[in-house]
Amino acid sequence: MSSPNLPPQDPRFNPMPSASRQDPHSVPYESAFYPQSSEATREVEKQQIFARELLAHTPHAYVYHLIIAANVLVYLAFGFFTKQWVTPGGPEMIAWGADKWEYTTGGQWWRLLTSAFLHFGPIHLFANMYALLIVGNLAERLFGNVYFAVLYLMSALISGLVSVWWDRGPDGVGAVSAGASGAVFAVYGAIIAFVIVRRGSFPKATAMAVLQSAVVFVGVNVVFGLSKSGISNAAHLGGLGSGLVLGAIMARPIERTVRKRQAIWRLAAGATISCIALAIMIVAIPKSGLDMPAELAIERALNIVTKGQDTANSQATALAKKYENAEEKNAEYAAALRTQVIPPWSAALNALITNDTIAAGSRHRALYDLYLEYARTRRDSYVAFADFLESNNPQKHLEYRTLMDRSNAAVKKIKEIMGQ
Repeated sequence: MSSPNLPPQDPRFNPMPSASRQDPHSVPYESAFYPQSSEATREVEKQQIFARELLAHTPHAYVYHLIIAANVLVYLAFGFFTKQWVTPGGPEMIAWGADKWEYTTGGQWWRLLTSAFLHFGPIHLFANMYALLIVGNLAERLFGNVYFAVLYLMSALISGLVSVWWDRGPDGVGAVSAGASGAVFAVYGAIIAFVIVRRGSFPKATAMAVLQSAVVFVGVNVVFGLSKSGISNAAHLGGLGSGLVLGAIMARPIERTVRKRQAIWRLAAGATISCIALAIMIVAIPKSGLDMPAELAIERALNIVTKGQDTANSQATALAKKYENAEEKNAEYAAALRTQVIPPWSAALNALITNDTIAAGSRHRALYDLYLEYARTRRDSYVAFADFLESNNPQKHLEYRTLMDRSNAAVKKIKEIMGQ
C-alpha cells in the first residue's frame, strides 16, 4: 500500500535502514508502517484542506481581537478614573454601566451591553480574555467575521438579562453583575453546536479535539461556578444556551458554494431569533418600577456632595493644623476659610439646587432634602466660624457648633436611608 504523494521508494518516507527491514525478526515494512502512515497521512491532508477552507472563508480573524482590546481599554479607563484597579466597588461599577436589576429593568436596558465590557479586577478580566483568546480565532473563522460579532453581542445581551433576572434577591434587590463570561460561554457553546451540526465537514481528529476542549472548558467552569459564591452561574448558563442555539442556526457548511448561498438567511435568522428572545424576556421579567430620573438625581447629588466635601475637608484640615496655635493670626485664618473652604460648599449647594428635579411626592425627596441640608449647614458653619475668628464673638462660636451638629445629624440620616 503506498501513499498518494510519497511512493514507497521515496527515501523521505523510509523510517528504517534497508538492513533493518531485512531482519527476519522485524515486522515487515509494508504491513506495519504503510497502513498506519497512509491513514495518518489522509487525516493530515483532511486537516490541511479543512484549514485552507477556513482561511479562504475568513482570511482575517480580527473581531475577537477588537473585543479583547475593548475590554482591556475599558478596564484601564475605569482604573484610571476610579483608582480602583483590583477590587472595584459596587457604586463605581454601577456608575460605569454594570447590571443591577433595579436600574436595568427601570429603563436602563443599555446596561446589558455595557456590563459585558466591565470586570471586577484584573483576575476577572484575564480569565475571560484568556478564554476568548484561546477559542476566538477558531470560532471567528468557523462562523465568519460578521456572524461572530452578531453571535457574541447578542449572546452578551441575553446572558446579561438572564443574570439580571435570576440573581434578583428575594427582597427585590439585585446583585451588581458585570463581565464577558456569559458571551465567552456562548462562543464555546456555538463551537459545540457547529461541530455537532456540521460534523461531516470536520476531520474526525479535529472534531473530537475541538469538541473535547470545549466540553471540558464548559464543564470545569460550571462546576467551579457552582462551588464558589459571587459568580453568576445564570450568566454562564444563559450564555451557553444562547450560544448552542445561535451556533446551530448560524452554522453554515464548510463547502464554499453552499456556504455563500446560506450567508444572508442564516445571519438574518440568528439575529431575528435573538431579538425575539430578548423582547420576550424583557416583557416577562419583573420590573423594578424605580423612578429613574429621581435615581439619577440622587446619584448626581451624591457625586456633587462628595466632590465638595473632599475638597473642603482637605483644605479645612490643613488650615486647622496651620493655625492651631496662632491666635494672633485669626484674621488670616478667617480669610483662608472664606477663600478655600467655604467656596467648595457653596458650589456644592448651588449645584444641588440647580439639579433639583425631584417631585414633591417622590420617595427620594427626603433624601435629596438631606443632601441640601448637609451642604447648607456645613457651608454656614464655616461662615459662622470665620465670623467668630474675626470678631471673637461667643455667639458666633455657638452658632458654628449648632450648625455642625445639624450637619452631622443630616449625615447620620443619609446613611440610615442608604443602609450604611
